[in-house]
Amino acid sequence: MSSPEPSIRFPCHCGHPFEVPADQAASSIQCPKCGRLNDVPSLSDLENISGDGTLLLKPSVPKPEPKRLAQVDRHFAPRRVDRKGNEIDLRNTHDDLADIGAPPEGDQIPLREQDARPAKPKYDPITGELIRPLKIATPPPPEQEKIPVAQRALTYASRDTAHVMNARRIFISLFMPANFVVMIFIFIFYFVFQMTVGLIGFYLFNILGLMPSLYNLPLAFLLMAHYANTVEDNGPESIDELPRPLRNLSFAQDIFGPFSNMFTALAYCFLPAAALFIALPPQIKAVAVLPLALGLFFFPAALLTAITGTTVLNLRPDRLAGVIRISAGQYMVSFFVWLLALPLFAFSLFGVYLIPVQFREDHLWIYQFNRPALAFPVLFLSIIVMHFATWHLGLIYRHHHDKFPWVLQKHYSARREAEAAQAAEVRARRRKPRYVK
Repeated sequence: MSSPEPSIRFPCHCGHPFEVPADQAASSIQCPKCGRLNDVPSLSDLENISGDGTLLLKPSVPKPEPKRLAQVDRHFAPRRVDRKGNEIDLRNTHDDLADIGAPPEGDQIPLREQDARPAKPKYDPITGELIRPLKIATPPPPEQEKIPVAQRALTYASRDTAHVMNARRIFISLFMPANFVVMIFIFIFYFVFQMTVGLIGFYLFNILGLMPSLYNLPLAFLLMAHYANTVEDNGPESIDELPRPLRNLSFAQDIFGPFSNMFTALAYCFLPAAALFIALPPQIKAVAVLPLALGLFFFPAALLTAITGTTVLNLRPDRLAGVIRISAGQYMVSFFVWLLALPLFAFSLFGVYLIPVQFREDHLWIYQFNRPALAFPVLFLSIIVMHFATWHLGLIYRHHHDKFPWVLQKHYSARREAEAAQAAEVRARRRKPRYVK
């Protein structure tokens, strides 16, 4: 009589029992009750399958010793008292202190520092040579100055931040192509203005008995706006280059607003001296020299405050003195530059006619400065010095503006707002409609 053929019994996930011959082990069978495809276990897997079809992954875990459980409850319980209400003392016992420095027991693995056993020799598995340990030399600690620091990556329309702008770099940057073209354009504009409006205005104002060079007032208006824009672009805007003449031709932001700021600084510093010079009798006109000297000294601070200080409240003398004190050495450089820039700027606009008539009649050689051979080189020199002086004022703002004793400070970057508006316009053009009729 032949022995019965072995079979495999296992349940489906829904509980339906299966019994298949042994030759169908490790195959698949569909449940007639739930329609799920089941994997037929192999004979070796049957011992790991429970009666409900789940896998037995781990054997039963023995219960922990009562003593160990009590120790864990004592050390890791989130309370300070035990079950009897006594305060738990976690200080070392006398037995713990007695075991300090004792050799480890036989069933404990010693720490590396405590293991006094010699290390077993190791051999290369291919050559059979003895592997000897290498001594690693400890390098000296690096100097902090020589530790490499991550640098800002150069991106489009940005400059290398490794070069810090200073007075020397301003003078060099003025003769870079983009900045030099701006100065040449202003020189040409002045020349064309003199050859057109100047020829008519000179004779017209001379006939009317006025200063002949007053025809340059419109030119002074535009140049003062441009120089104020230079302070703003190299100060709050941090552009590090000369602005385009009259920038974006906005009358409020690029022409009248900057002109009024520079005119305010000029009037604030020199109007008291001019009023005294006119009002005082000839015997004591020299008294006006004192306010004139004070105006010259405070003019760079007043101009910087009028353009970037956002309010005339910051033109108070003590706040201007704070600007001078905080700027320190940089302000002295700016002061001496403006001592040269202001006379050159005034001479380039009004020539020798700023000098009193009586002095000019007594010294006729002064009219030699009106000759083109002298007037135009002085004009170009004034353009260079004025750009240097205004650029340097913007540099003082960038270095020290956070320490100035100003009030009501609120700056908006016109350049960044224009770039954001342009980027929003580009994104709007690229955005496609979701639905097309």
